[in-house]
Amino acid sequence: MNVSVEQDQNSLKEKINEFIEAYNQVNEVLQKNEGLFSSSLLRNIVNCILPQRKELQELGITLENDYTLTVNQKKLADAMKNSLAKIRDVFAGYRLVSQ
Repeated sequence: MNVSVEQDQNSLKEKINEFIEAYNQVNEVLQKNEGLFSSSLLRNIVNCILPQRKELQELGITLENDYTLTVNQKKLADAMKNSLAKIRDVFAGYRLVSQ
């Protein structure tokens, strides 16, 4: 009897894309509802992302000028093959994995 363990990369990719989609939806709502609270909240969210901008780009995730996030799926797939530890480190605070 052989037992093998594999990482579920499709699930990981799905969770990363869900995170980016949710982030972009929040970004859109905050930009539509211009006001002191929403602009301050958006600035705080972006300030959390900026320190990891380079690491995100290495994973294929780009913070655009309009503060949306975009994904280069090929670059993300390559990172998933070669840099799972980096993905874990970048997203450790964002709770991508369901509990």
